[in-house]
Amino acid sequence: MQTANATAQPPTPPEVLKTVREWAADDMRARIPRTPQYTGFLTRDLFLFIQANPKSTAKQAENVITKLPYKYNGGSVGTLLSQMMRAGLMTRDEESRYSVAVDHYYPVNLSKTRKQYKVRKNKPVKQATTKPGPKPQTVVAVVKTEQQPQPLTKNLDQLLAQLTFPQAIELYKKLRDMLGSATRMPLP
Repeated sequence: MQTANATAQPPTPPEVLKTVREWAADDMRARIPRTPQYTGFLTRDLFLFIQANPKSTAKQAENVITKLPYKYNGGSVGTLLSQMMRAGLMTRDEESRYSVAVDHYYPVNLSKTRKQYKVRKNKPVKQATTKPGPKPQTVVAVVKTEQQPQPLTKNLDQLLAQLTFPQAIELYKKLRDMLGSATRMPLP
């Protein structure tokens, strides 16, 4: 008899049941697909279309946008989608299907997206003057014969002879770091 009472749950208060029913109704409303309320601004309407229809291609978006009563130019849909991708509003998968990356639309700041692609203009080239300049001088080319490489020990001896004591210490430290801990010796 005690085991049957232990497994029975106490009755749920009516306030809790009412709250649970309200939450369930909200969940059901959220699942109903929404048709976007188009505004007459092409970028916002394009965002709303992609938000309502994720995984749409640019061609699908163009077909729907051009049928709206606002006389949109379908050729600018692809450009606007690219700008929205650079601004972080959209994402595109491997099959060129677009989805929104943010919860709500915000205007694309064109000055920030265009700065990356700004083309630098060259300075104008000065026109040649007709004034006679100095006469060209003849240049004599000196051709050096290829020297035989000197043995490495001779080059090292010359290098070490030119080093001062502080430079030699610096060279020792660099070589010690380069060769590793096997050659570490205490410095004086």
